[in-house]
Amino acid sequence: MNAPARLPSRATTRSEAPPLPPPLLAPLLAPLLPLLLLLSALALGCSMFDTGMSEAKDLQRTGVSAQAEILAIGETGLTVNDNPVITLDVEVRPADRPPYRGTIKRLLISRLEVPQFQPGRIIPVRFDPRDPSRVSFDLGPPKTAGTGDPFVDHFTASQSSPGSSLVPPPPTPALYRGGDDETGDTRALIENNYLLLGVSAFTAGDAADPRQAARQGKKLGATLVVLYGEVRETPDATLAPLPFHPRPPGSAPSAPSTASTPSTPSTAASAEPAADTAGAAATIGSLPPRPAADHEATYWGRSQPPLVGIMFRPLDQKEKDRLLRSDGVVVELVTNDSPAAAAHLQQGDIILAIDGKPILDARAVPAFLRSIAGRRVRVDLLRDSTPRTFEVQLNPAAP
Repeated sequence: MNAPARLPSRATTRSEAPPLPPPLLAPLLAPLLPLLLLLSALALGCSMFDTGMSEAKDLQRTGVSAQAEILAIGETGLTVNDNPVITLDVEVRPADRPPYRGTIKRLLISRLEVPQFQPGRIIPVRFDPRDPSRVSFDLGPPKTAGTGDPFVDHFTASQSSPGSSLVPPPPTPALYRGGDDETGDTRALIENNYLLLGVSAFTAGDAADPRQAARQGKKLGATLVVLYGEVRETPDATLAPLPFHPRPPGSAPSAPSTASTPSTPSTAASAEPAADTAGAAATIGSLPPRPAADHEATYWGRSQPPLVGIMFRPLDQKEKDRLLRSDGVVVELVTNDSPAAAAHLQQGDIILAIDGKPILDARAVPAFLRSIAGRRVRVDLLRDSTPRTFEVQLNPAAP
């Protein structure tokens, strides 16, 4: 009997190369993450949302710029829309002190940019002069107002480029008022197959004009815009509360209905909210209220049906020790109305093999799934340490 094929593992090699310009990085959910996040504040164990953008944004304001050479690239096992969150060991080369070694703990990049972040490459960084161990990728100079529209002048695009993976947006994006728990809003939108397009964040004494946010959202092709902070009341741009809520811990995602694509909210009345967490503790304690002068808008596009509908990570050391194995991936989130939801996959499942192929490298999984899009496959996993097998009908790849 032939041995089953295995998903490949990858090796990292050092190669010298000239300095590179900054990639299309942005504080993806940076403001959302005390974020992304954080979500470590959630009792849901959502460290997967921490992309390092919160610290990058902080060091953008207070840090000192420098060049750094990449010494090693490592995986965190986290992905956002198939884009990896990596860790980098670097040699920081400040202008006013000797070079030293540091670590960029988390950095979200496009999977197309992985070849640009290899050992030997030179990248721009910022470090904390009071605590040089704090190092982040340099996001570039702060933007200055140019149009008079704060939602345009203080906009940062998501580094991920969804492109054709989004469904066509409505003529005008729906406007929603965000809740007190931004990380919960973020999780709920991701659970409902929305992709972040970018963030506008600024401080102003006056209430923000939601019509400006709507125009920026329309320009971006957003399906909906979520606003935080004091917002001006206008008759032609009313805000309804965000109709999505994160699922309570342990609850199952909604399975697909007979419709091929889940409904997209355009008004509060037409929205199909996910499970509400009212009365269910989703966080421990609470954050201080946002100052009224702090304004933020997040722009979201609706994703095409996902191939599987899960977010995953490699096993951590405790899980490896407990299970006496290091292969497989841990399911961190299952999106609503997805193949994974229809097959009853759950958060916490440990997927060992897909289509009979053992998972040896979590980073190889997205590409493998794209290669078998549209097929019905067997998924072998552990649930509460018990072996289980499920059949999953994958969605076809987006056109």
